Amino acid sequence: MKLDMPHIYIGEKSPTKLIATEYIEANYGNTMWRYQFYVDDKLVDNKHMNYKYGGLYPNLDLYQFEAKDGRHVFIPNGKTLIYNTEEKTYFEVAPAVDTVNNNFVKNFFNNNKLVIVYQRGIQIIALNSYIAKNVLFPQNSYQLRDAFYDDRDLYVTFKDLKNYKEKTQKLTILIDEY
Repeated sequence: MKLDMPHIYIGEKSPTKLIATEYIEANYGNTMWRYQFYVDDKLVDNKHMNYKYGGLYPNLDLYQFEAKDGRHVFIPNGKTLIYNTEEKTYFEVAPAVDTVNNNFVKNFFNNNKLVIVYQRGIQIIALNSYIAKNVLFPQNSYQLRDAFYDDRDLYVTFKDLKNYKEKTQKLTILIDEY
């Protein structure tokens, strides 16, 4: 992802647009993207956006903006912010996954769930109830690289920081209860 130019994410099935406008160092090495979020070509300016002090995660290479059905978009502005495009409502899900020294890796939508992968944890949100399940791995133990579904099972790829070997394992978490 080029840092010297804006990046635009446009909803394919919803009238939404997210623009990462400027890559900045906010303070002491903390980098982020300034951004603007639009619905129906109108700039959204409400309490959820925090344009003045907030920003998008710095690494958006594996960021998925919109669910396949267009009903939800994920705005990665330092918290778990989801916009429901049909109800025109915002949901802030409690950031139970510690984001200190736990950088955003990727996110994806799958079977009415939003999966967010951080270096040390994973957050799975049921989009019908906005209830989150969180798994946080001990610091200095594992570094998550990827996550994916194979039919119904969720797998994570991680680096074991004890032997620096990369592994892929099924993550057992009860995600169909809610």
